[in-house]
Amino acid sequence: MTATRPDAFPVRLTTGDALKPADMERQWFTWSARHPVAALLIVGAVATQIATTVGYFLPAVGLPSLPWPLFNGVLSATGSKYGTAGSFFVGEFVHFLNGVVFVFLFAILMYKRLPFGRRRAAALWKAMTFAVILTLISAGILVPLVYEAHQGYGFLSFYGPLGWKLPLAILVWHLVYGVHHRSPARPGPGGALRSARRIGRCARRCPGVMSKVRAARNRVPACQRPRPID
Repeated sequence: MTATRPDAFPVRLTTGDALKPADMERQWFTWSARHPVAALLIVGAVATQIATTVGYFLPAVGLPSLPWPLFNGVLSATGSKYGTAGSFFVGEFVHFLNGVVFVFLFAILMYKRLPFGRRRAAALWKAMTFAVILTLISAGILVPLVYEAHQGYGFLSFYGPLGWKLPLAILVWHLVYGVHHRSPARPGPGGALRSARRIGRCARRCPGVMSKVRAARNRVPACQRPRPID
């Protein structure tokens, strides 16, 4: 059995060893800074899954359900009927793809341009701001003009059969999504968001260097290699 340094991820532990939450958080941020693309893919999938689950359970608090995969399925699977298995799985794929893509957009394009500076809580406030922007797009454009076109949902979907409950449900859904997709962000030099932006700039300016960057990241320093436990 071997163990690695506390900042290496993942960690192999011996029986009875306990990993403190602070160590887990530090390992995640360290790993995400070294593997920003993989970290953003994981975060995008997890954030989308949690928000989608919450969307189905919103009737428990008096808000309408938000089955985004079913809506996307009707639009993406041409000729399919609402609620069929084929329509659902196509919509689920499109829905998760959108969720991951928006995490990348937040990391590469939006994070640096949003306010709140680099304070400890800045990542959360940036994610919440981005979630509100997505809410406005969803409630103001997608629902009244795409999903329920010509149904009289009106401004920000306030004039549909569900009234104010639908835009509130959409806001709650995107806030849940935003809370979870801010997890690769970290103030300071580390974090997948900062690393992703660096990779994007380098790919545009010096594409020939990217292979050397990837090769350097795959090297494990001697001090971080697994050491046997006596």
